[in-house]
Amino acid sequence: MDEVDNLEALSNVLERLTENPYDPFLHAEHIRIAQATGMQDQVESAVEMMSAYWALNDQIWMLVIQPKLESAHESVENIKSLLGLFQRAEEDYLCECQSPNSYVPSLSFIQLFHSSRCIWSSL
Repeated sequence: MDEVDNLEALSNVLERLTENPYDPFLHAEHIRIAQATGMQDQVESAVEMMSAYWALNDQIWMLVIQPKLESAHESVENIKSLLGLFQRAEEDYLCECQSPNSYVPSLSFIQLFHSSRCIWSSL
């Protein structure tokens, strides 16, 4: 895929996500396409969008955390931002329900995407 194709695919997946924001496969595709564009801000946006609907695993959080780790030494603000990301990732990992009968969508992506539909294999 070239840059134009990636941007078109990004636009298409965003349109489909507006119609079905709770589809984890669409979010995974959004992240994959955002990575293909090579634009870190698009990757961050895709991860942020997914985190609004689902608890994320460490593999997905690292897509945002790793680049921030590399620039954390540059300023106090970068360190605070990085710590905030680690806190959010930890909260997803330790996701607690409000009551025994409530459901908090926490995905185990290893199980969810361990099928022939696995779209993470190309990451």
